[in-house]
Amino acid sequence: MTDAFATAWYDRLWAFVRGRVGGDADADDITHDVLLRMHTRRGQLEDGAKLKGWMYAIARNAIVDHHRARRRDPEELAHEPVADADEESDIAIFVAEWLAESLPALPDESRQALELTDLGDMSQAAAAEHLGISKSGMRSRVQRGRKRLKRVLDSCCQVELDRRRHVVSCEPKEPGCC
Repeated sequence: MTDAFATAWYDRLWAFVRGRVGGDADADDITHDVLLRMHTRRGQLEDGAKLKGWMYAIARNAIVDHHRARRRDPEELAHEPVADADEESDIAIFVAEWLAESLPALPDESRQALELTDLGDMSQAAAAEHLGISKSGMRSRVQRGRKRLKRVLDSCCQVELDRRRHVVSCEPKEPGCC
């Protein structure tokens, strides 16, 4: 891909976002967020011919997220804790270790679905094909697995999230629980 080609796509995406948000700075932030989301979710794009539609779908979702965040009370946001990078890293390591220990407790279908998708590099559609089940069946397995893991975590730990939905703290409810 040439630089001119990449620049043209970036400019189109930026213009699309800029037409739906308040200013250039917001458009820059959201456009970069869209590119990051595309990169981290690239395994979900099954048909390269649908790249343009996929990109704009991600952009629309990012724009909606931006507008939702702006509707929140600024006074409320000012008092919310925000994790710094070191804290997020420590907590992420703790949560990753906890996940590894908790997965075997899940039913095989839920465990396998989460290992292939959320913890692996497969899209739900690819995982469904790999296991020979329907896409909706895989989606259900993933959702059930996530809910089960959340129940296990909620039963033993008090988790606090910041406004970006990043974990700020995770404290055991009982000693030795997590």
